[in-house]
Amino acid sequence: MTQSYWTHPWAVVPHVNSLFLFLFLFRYLRFVVHLASFFLYRPTSTARFPSLTERDCTVIVPTCAPEDPAFSRCVESVVRASPLAIHIVAVGKAQEKQVWATIFPLINRFPGVCFRVSSVAQANKRHQIAAALPVVDTPITVLCDDHVIWPSPHILRVAVAPFDADARVGGVGTNKRAIRHPHKGSWARFWNVLGALYLERHNFEHTSSNAVDGGVAVISGRTCLYRTSILQDQALLAQYVDERFLWGLCGPLNADDDNFLTRAVVRRGFTFKFQNTPDALVLCDVGEYPKFLAQCLRWARTTFRSNMCSLVTDGAVVYRAQPWSVYSLQLSLMVNFALFYDAALLWTLMGGTSFSSPTTSQLRLLLLICWILLSKLPKLLPHFLRHPADLVFLPGYYVFAYAHSLIKLWALLTFWDTRWSGRDLDGVNRVAAEGVTDTDADTVTGTVTVTAAAAGDTK
Repeated sequence: MTQSYWTHPWAVVPHVNSLFLFLFLFRYLRFVVHLASFFLYRPTSTARFPSLTERDCTVIVPTCAPEDPAFSRCVESVVRASPLAIHIVAVGKAQEKQVWATIFPLINRFPGVCFRVSSVAQANKRHQIAAALPVVDTPITVLCDDHVIWPSPHILRVAVAPFDADARVGGVGTNKRAIRHPHKGSWARFWNVLGALYLERHNFEHTSSNAVDGGVAVISGRTCLYRTSILQDQALLAQYVDERFLWGLCGPLNADDDNFLTRAVVRRGFTFKFQNTPDALVLCDVGEYPKFLAQCLRWARTTFRSNMCSLVTDGAVVYRAQPWSVYSLQLSLMVNFALFYDAALLWTLMGGTSFSSPTTSQLRLLLLICWILLSKLPKLLPHFLRHPADLVFLPGYYVFAYAHSLIKLWALLTFWDTRWSGRDLDGVNRVAAEGVTDTDADTVTGTVTVTAAAAGDTK
């Protein structure tokens, strides 16, 4: 009898209880479908004679650190993509001057790009973006974080293709990859790899889900594109800068801006396209220890806040528009605490079997453990194929994946905390306030626009 089970281990499936089967299928149905859809996914190709190009784009870059070298690299990579305009929104007059000092060398180098600079009184990404939106006069608005790099000058041409191909597309997401720091020590490299794998998993999940029903959990604000007509809606803007949650008791939010826009687009009946191509790639500088842990905590809190809004407040629209993504992203991301979920799988497998042989029970347990660990690898495979030396950090990744469940649990218990962990925004506000008088506090400075010709006149 024991030999029969060793020869045909899956013959014992009828002995497994229904709770185990539910937990197993709830998690791994998504895995199997996403694995297939990832390979079946096709990005939208650029038309031979497109009606929308990079010249139909205005890029908005909110910043609170224009003195950071990453900011200048970001701006240069953006203007290399030849948008019609780039609008940088700083915090306070001093930062506004710093922005001009940083971008002035680029103005004559890129005469086809219109440079706009303005500022707001406080570091608030939503208010910074909202300040720039009224002056956008192109059909497509691109939102870009101030620390990302666009490696390809063709990114905008590729990213606007879905708008050109389908009028129902309201937003487009890009695939992300971490900026590597191979010359740093092993400890810093380990955290860099963790950040890279986080982005790799995000690419996999959203590429796969988008291929099934056009759904996404969020179009990341690191770099995303929207139809300007959607973002300039006055009702949307009013809600955008004053979003509250928990029946209005908490807020207004500064974080979760990209989640808000994602939900707003779905509510208005538009769809999304996730462009996962080499040209639609953006490079992001993920945080090191301990900043990365603070980022993970903020992202987890965002997941609980935003996904509950989607499922409860916007439920009727979301269930109809992207039913698969409701299961595969909205629900699954909230309940997938790896430490507790995997333990529940092992416990229900052992508690729900009626084997006469301990050897058979051990075999089943071993098979399940191998499946759990191996099933985590396909999402990470693209990174390890590019950087096989990083496989040395794989055991540490498994440890962190389970430790992350504790971060996620704390995020659930403190979901009402809306601080933008990872940046000292209070310090930015204090510096900005030093140059603000009582008459212009809490106001937006006027937008200054400069082209290459205008810059030449000022010399």
